[in-house]
Amino acid sequence: MTTLTKLEKELLELLLPYVDGDNSFAFTNLEPIIKKLGWEESIAKGLISSLIKKQIIFPDDDGINKRPIFFFTMTVNDSDERMPEHQKEEINTVEKMEKYLEARH
Repeated sequence: MTTLTKLEKELLELLLPYVDGDNSFAFTNLEPIIKKLGWEESIAKGLISSLIKKQIIFPDDDGINKRPIFFFTMTVNDSDERMPEHQKEEINTVEKMEKYLEARH
């Protein structure tokens, strides 16, 4: 079963409300969140790597200014018209994401 660490939850809590209709975010979007949490960029990079390994997000390495864009593997913004049939609602909170991850395995 995939679980979220305390730091992953902290990051996602602040990030999820800002995910756009393409179900994605750019690494540059993390910079104010990193600052707010008082983290070094290396911590955020490690958390992003962990979320990729857990198949919660995946990178589009073309990105913006050599910074990748990341896409969620589940719909977190309901304006995304590509919501899979098996997903009945957007996963826009940490609590919903934890329930989704629990049911996924």
